[in-house]
Parts: sequence; structure tokens; C-alpha cells
Amino acid sequence: MMEKTVLSVSREVFRAKEPGRKDTVMWRVYMADEQGHVGYLYSNRECAAGDVVQVGLTERDGRLRPRLIWPDKPNI
Repeated sequence: MMEKTVLSVSREVFRAKEPGRKDTVMWRVYMADEQGHVGYLYSNRECAAGDVVQVGLTERDGRLRPRLIWPDKPNI
């Protein structure tokens, strides 16, 4: 697990594809790696520039992918 400082955050709205479903609001959270390269992860929770977030790994479709870890939410 790594701790990263949030550089910037932007709001994204993913439109529902099916009638009767709600649009999904996600936050694009920008962070830098040790070499200064900037990338982002999507989050369903809002955070602000300057916040420190934890980044861990999770398995999805047989591959390890980065994800944000929230201390108040159990990680199953």
C-alpha cells in the first residue's frame, strides 16, 4: 500500500445506458508517481487537492489493478 498526495480532482458523470437507471457520478483523482509522472484513478468518493490517499492493489479479471483504499470502509 502506498500513500499519495492528490494533485487535482475533476468530476465525471457517466450517463445511464438504460432507461430508469441513474447517472453515475465519479471523481477523477490525479496523483504523481515517484518519478513525477501524473496519472489518475476513478473514485466514487469526492476528495480534494492536497488530501493524502492510500493506493492499494485489487484483482479484477485476473489482473492486479490499483485502487483507492478508504480507511472507514472495510476492504473485502
